[in-house]
Parts: sequence; C-alpha cells; structure tokens
Amino acid sequence: MKVKYGVGRRCINPEIPISLAGYFNKRPWNKVLDDIEVRAVVIKQNDCCAAVINFDLLCITYQLYTRIINGIKAAGIKGINKENLLVCATHTHTAPMVKGDENSDIYVKFAAAKAVEALKDAVANFSAGEMLCGTAHDHRFIFNRRFWMKDGKVMTNPGKLNPQILRPEGEIDPEIPMLAIRNEKGLSLLITSIVNHSDTIG
Repeated sequence: MKVKYGVGRRCINPEIPISLAGYFNKRPWNKVLDDIEVRAVVIKQNDCCAAVINFDLLCITYQLYTRIINGIKAAGIKGINKENLLVCATHTHTAPMVKGDENSDIYVKFAAAKAVEALKDAVANFSAGEMLCGTAHDHRFIFNRRFWMKDGKVMTNPGKLNPQILRPEGEIDPEIPMLAIRNEKGLSLLITSIVNHSDTIG
C-alpha cells in the first residue's frame, strides 16, 4: 500500500530530580546510561491520517495524554486528534515517574511538550513509502511469571527452579505483529508489539 509518512523524535531525559517508575519505593536517578526518547510517526493515505506517539516510559497517564492533546491543538497541528492518535509506552522501569508528586507533574509537562515537538517534525517531513504488515514469532524471551504451586496456590516469581512449581499459570503469546514502511533505500520504519515485561534494576 502506497502511503506518505513522517517521523519525529525527541530526547526526554529528565532535567530535574525525580524517582524512576515501577517500584514500591523512591528510586532517584543519578546518571544516564542511554537516552530515553519520545517518538512520533504519522502515516497518511489520501485524506486518511493516523499517528502514533511512543514514549520510553512505564505508562501513559491521563494527565500526560490530555496535555498532549491540548498541546496538539495549541500548536495548530492539523489532522491529528483523539480519533486517530495512539499514545503508548515501552513500559521501561528505568524512566521517570509520571504520577505521584510535584516533580512528576513538572516532568509530565516537559514530556508532553517534547511529544508535540516530535509530532510537528513528523507532520512537516512527509515522504513517500510502501506500507507492509506481517507477523513473526519468538519464544526465547517469553515466560509466564505466575505459576501454580504444588500446594494449590498461584505465585508470582516464586524463584527459578523452585521445586514447588507445578506448572505455569497460563500460556505465552510469542506472536509479534509488525507494521513496516519501506522507501527506495529499503526498510525505513518498523512498528512492532512484543509481549515482554522487561526490567532493569541495576
């Protein structure tokens, strides 16, 4: 399918003291090993348009989503609205908290503004491409972390090789849906959804 598409990205490393998300206690960041980003892609065919904004964050809160929608209106970006915009996160546990305290509110304003900037870049830089879709499968990194135990209870993370484990509590989903866009130089964009709750704690 022939389409036009545009891509934008911004670094969203925090500029203030803030806790990393996804833990039961405060965990302030003290250095950056790899940048975190917000990425925007807009795909257009004739008068139909769709956009995806993807954050390297744990989750998308209503506050963050609302700020993005209001920012799009304020920036005068035409053709992108609630009906054709998907906002999602990679669910990384080594990115800033986006709810809970004053610094989180400050960071949400910052992240939303960066998302709107990335979206503006995407809309301003359309090029021609061909959209393809397909699926792949990968079992190597997927397991169900909930297990039926021999005593009849279900436990989350009971420990590797725990002799009391009876069986996994459910199935895994190894399917990886893919949406790709290629241009005259080859593969230009790949959007995938992988079922994998990854975490980094050290």
